[in-house]
Amino acid sequence: MVMQKIIPAGATISELKKKAAECEEKAKQASEPEAAKLREEALLYREWIAPLRSGKWL
Repeated sequence: MVMQKIIPAGATISELKKKAAECEEKAKQASEPEAAKLREEALLYREWIAPLRSGKWL
């Protein structure tokens, strides 16, 4: 039997928003190409939020 821990989508969304904001803040201070990498990472976090909100990730 495999035990799974269910994490509410709201908590996950909040964490993803926080990570995206951190990446965007770091990107402001970083030089290229590191800044571009951080902006791309932030974009990925934000892209993960949409399916979580809609429930289409199931």
